[in-house]
Amino acid sequence: LAKITVSDGTTPNSSTTATGVELNTLLAINVTTSSINYGTLVPGTNTGSTNQVATTTNAGNSSTTLNLSGTALVKGSATIATSSQHYATSTFTFGGAEQVLSGTATAVSGFLLTSPTSTTAVAKSTFWGITVPTGSATGTYSGMNTFTAVFSP
Repeated sequence: LAKITVSDGTTPNSSTTATGVELNTLLAINVTTSSINYGTLVPGTNTGSTNQVATTTNAGNSSTTLNLSGTALVKGSATIATSSQHYATSTFTFGGAEQVLSGTATAVSGFLLTSPTSTTAVAKSTFWGITVPTGSATGTYSGMNTFTAVFSP
């Protein structure tokens, strides 16, 4: 609702109250990073303190938190477990306090995209690392990570 009071300095104030308009909530995110490329790693090693970055922007009109899930990385019949990928909301060295990717949607600790208040995008990054188990076949693996917006009042 809006109330407008107008005064020109000589005539009495006039006042108008508008009728209410319902604003629907749009919960939407845009992951502007199309892929997470860990580069070349030797089996039995991890990315250490070299993180890959995935940027998420708020494409809606409400605040949102983030859930993440993923699949195993696959190359033919060879796989690297989903849990081999780790993430956090700030840079990290692999094997610390970062979160482990799961096949089940899990809330990202410390992640909040506030409601946009202008045309400037509200964005936040997640940082990613991986370990490649000893004995893994060499080659290019692929999988899918799912970013899901969760309403935050």
